[in-house]
Amino acid sequence: MNGLMPHTTTVTELQRNFTKVKKMVKKFKGPLTVLSNNKPELVVMGYKVFKNWQDKTKIKNKKKKESYREFLGVWT
Repeated sequence: MNGLMPHTTTVTELQRNFTKVKKMVKKFKGPLTVLSNNKPELVVMGYKVFKNWQDKTKIKNKKKKESYREFLGVWT
């Protein structure tokens, strides 16, 4: 997300102009919030951005598990 406001579009825009929205997502290289009745409904992101986020999440979760195992090892 660049700046203070997240990038947004509407469900209608997504339905009518999928290709335009897809190009917008690739251009921003981040998540795009899809609004329905002015409320967040979905988050759309490019596959590369998703894989990058997923890889970072796996590393964080792996570290948490390891530190938890270390904690259990102290008590058992």
